[in-house]
Amino acid sequence: ATAGKEKINNKNYDYEEYQVETEFIFDSSKVTDDKNVKTRFYFNGDDLAYIKTIAGDYQELSKIDINYKVDENLFKVPSNYQIQ
Repeated sequence: ATAGKEKINNKNYDYEEYQVETEFIFDSSKVTDDKNVKTRFYFNGDDLAYIKTIAGDYQELSKIDINYKVDENLFKVPSNYQIQ
């Protein structure tokens, strides 16, 4: 992996770049050589902010929003639940 900085929408982000195939690309028809694909993961502090896939002259940039908020009610056992 390589690391660097890049400006996206007027803000600087740290990134990590990896040589990968097309796992993160949406329009794989644009990729003619799977061996020449790079993916950059851009971070805002410890949070993943963007993913960019670069395949030759073609690039795709995806904004990422990961959150860990879970509705606690999903873990409550219904009061009328019975083991059979």
